[in-house]
Amino acid sequence: MQPPPEVAAERTIDAALVRRLLAAQRPAALELSQASYESELAALEIRRVAEGWDNVLLRVGARWLARVPRRAVAAELLRGELRCLPALAPSLPLPVPAAAYVGRPEDFFPWPWALVPWIEGTPLGHALELDHERVATQLGRFLGALHRLPLPADAPSNAMRGVPLRTRAPLLEERLARLRALGEPLDEARLRARWREFASQPEWPGPKVWCHGDLHPFNLLTRGGQLAAVLDWGDVHGGDPALDLASAWMASPRARHSSLRAAYGAIDDTTWLRGQGWAVYYGVTLLDAGLRGAGPPYASVGRRTLARALAG
Repeated sequence: MQPPPEVAAERTIDAALVRRLLAAQRPAALELSQASYESELAALEIRRVAEGWDNVLLRVGARWLARVPRRAVAAELLRGELRCLPALAPSLPLPVPAAAYVGRPEDFFPWPWALVPWIEGTPLGHALELDHERVATQLGRFLGALHRLPLPADAPSNAMRGVPLRTRAPLLEERLARLRALGEPLDEARLRARWREFASQPEWPGPKVWCHGDLHPFNLLTRGGQLAAVLDWGDVHGGDPALDLASAWMASPRARHSSLRAAYGAIDDTTWLRGQGWAVYYGVTLLDAGLRGAGPPYASVGRRTLARALAG
């Protein structure tokens, strides 16, 4: 994935930087003896595996993944993830990459960073074969568990996602204009009509619940055709559960939504419709990102999400 120009990196993140951080901090998570640390570190393979809008991901040896912020705003998101995820992880029915080591800033790198366990798998957005019934059930069970965990008073907030759906209209229009300029053949009249229907639903009355905040198919890891982990918790916050329910349209065919809802538990219809509205927003966002550098898989997921969310 190539992030768009408006989220350009503020620091160069590469294997040399991660090796320098490891040498300076000697994380116990690597389980290397003091005497052998320098020699073993020199032999450890460190390779870049992905770059998102917020973090660069580098695999460290066979067992670890370094999550390193590429811009200051991402460092703040990572701080929230590092604070919240260890408390959430034990109560969730799917693995999540809670940090085994929280790296501190250095004079040569100003932000926190993290070592998390490497989890083998393929992002759902790249997966070729899926057991859709199993995935829908797993996702519903996961979201039901997350949304029912106690939310502390000091949980993070999110000014972009923890907001009423209708407030996203200006950004939606901005992205639609870009897609129009790029020649993407969208039925904008139908999209806007459905968007107005979803955005006019009553707002979530509260209380706020834990939300992953960025539950698109490239943050859902699969293995053997089913979900293996839920990744990238930088946008975790307290908010409207409808935001996360948008993943139903991004990850599952509509024919499987009844299974997802049954596994989740009670979902009122207005919350479900707001979730469908967030799916329209995410569909446009992923399509826009895909056509501006993130790559064809993102564009494909965006189109598929829109087809599902605008149907009916």
